[in-house]
Amino acid sequence: MRACWLVSLACLSLACAQRSDPPILAPTLDWITAFSEAQRAVEDRKFNDADAVLADFIKLRRGTPEAREAAFWRAVYLLDPRNRASNPREAALYLDEYLADPPPPANISQARALRGMASTVDSLDGAVRSAQEHATKEVEEPGKPAPATGRETELEKEIEKLKEQLEKANAELDRIKKRLTAPRPPG
Repeated sequence: MRACWLVSLACLSLACAQRSDPPILAPTLDWITAFSEAQRAVEDRKFNDADAVLADFIKLRRGTPEAREAAFWRAVYLLDPRNRASNPREAALYLDEYLADPPPPANISQARALRGMASTVDSLDGAVRSAQEHATKEVEEPGKPAPATGRETELEKEIEKLKEQLEKANAELDRIKKRLTAPRPPG
């Protein structure tokens, strides 16, 4: 009987020692408070307030898992199409920060998807701005002959195509944000 007990204890010890997943820690009260405050601000479309709450939290709790999550949520809010100060380039920096350190973060798949989308949105924004600036220069230069109808049509089509791609990327960001903010089942 004693040998059976020792074998069981050894197996249990071995099983526990081989666990590779990092332990999941319960969030701290100050993180729950800060995150709830940021969520309320976002629901009221006060994105700057939400960002300030999360930035302050990161300063106070730098190096903690909660500060890492705060960086993730700062990126999500910066990518929200309702945010007038939306900044995909800055969001990408927060996502890089979130993904940089081991262990793998809780929302690694979502962060990677958002990082790719942030790059795409940033590229599309740049292309649309460039096309619009080019079209504006052509119109503003009075000494220059009127642009050829074919070139103008081509630029308009390109702008429309880029706007459609940007709208699709923003819709995908909305979908991911809704999935991330949906309550998770306990367990």
